Amino acid sequence: MEDQNIFEGVFDDLYQPSPEDERHFWSGEGFITFYVVQNIIKDDIFEIEVEDYDGCAGGAHETVGFDYLIKEMLGIDIADLKEGHTYTIEKLTVVWTRGDGWTIDDDVDYYFENLKDEIQWFRFLKQKLTNLWWQNIGWRIRKWRKS
Repeated sequence: MEDQNIFEGVFDDLYQPSPEDERHFWSGEGFITFYVVQNIIKDDIFEIEVEDYDGCAGGAHETVGFDYLIKEMLGIDIADLKEGHTYTIEKLTVVWTRGDGWTIDDDVDYYFENLKDEIQWFRFLKQKLTNLWWQNIGWRIRKWRKS
């Protein structure tokens, strides 16, 4: 007896993106809202939580990832991004350059117009206390347990 997938064909017709949805995902104007969890430049630690995104940010997430996009492609100096702050990259756009398939590679460039900074005080204080605890105590407990 052959194994059969009981869900085969059930979900096929539920959602298929339209051509307009696909175009917006890959090349529509978008935004990214992210929260900086840790940013320790001397130790090369940069950790974010992406809270929301739209437009070409979806294609960027699928191809290069948000960390690489923010750190390398957009030209944002991560030293200026503060722990506990929420940032929104506004009016994110993309330019696709098609290569010839032989000598010239395909290329993609992302641009943005504004980087908005917001702070929620309770969340900021909670994150600062968590980071201070980990940097001064938590890692020592982990090291002691592993030894």
